[in-house]
Amino acid sequence: MTKKQKIPVQHPGAASSRPRFPVGRVCTVFALLVFGLNLAHWQLMTPGYLLPLQEATARITAALVSASGIPLTLTGIEIIMPEAHWKIVAECTAYSAAFVYLSFVFAYPAKVRSKAIGMAVGIPFLFAANIVRLVGLAWVVRLIPRHEALVHDYVWQVAFLFLLILMWLAWIEMVVKREDKCVVPG
Repeated sequence: MTKKQKIPVQHPGAASSRPRFPVGRVCTVFALLVFGLNLAHWQLMTPGYLLPLQEATARITAALVSASGIPLTLTGIEIIMPEAHWKIVAECTAYSAAFVYLSFVFAYPAKVRSKAIGMAVGIPFLFAANIVRLVGLAWVVRLIPRHEALVHDYVWQVAFLFLLILMWLAWIEMVVKREDKCVVPG
């Protein structure tokens, strides 16, 4: 006679051995952070506080666009090309995308070190991606100027949204989960 072995059965709705992801908490914290950062920007910051970032964005963009073969003139935060005249306003600097990315990182349950890595790598990457966006837009203006508004207002907005989500997911996979697996004997 053989002894029957009991096999545990997982019933729907039963607790699993893995902790549940706190979706509600993460979404709430994310929304509060995005709102809070934007509220601080709109209400507490003095006009022009982003001007150094606007100037840096304009200088770097102008240098790369010019190096790529498009003639231009840079005057402060204005880039003047044969086909377009741009004023690099605060929204052209990716600061708002940085607010969203930081909110993703801070809302997600992770170690402080993981969050610091996410900020140290993610924020410069976002600003670099924004420069690539502006250089690409300059070439759209040069080659197919009738599509400038479409690319600026829709294509790049959607692309940046996807970029933010991909960066957040990459940070979770490459940093947070890796740090969670590393156990330092102590």
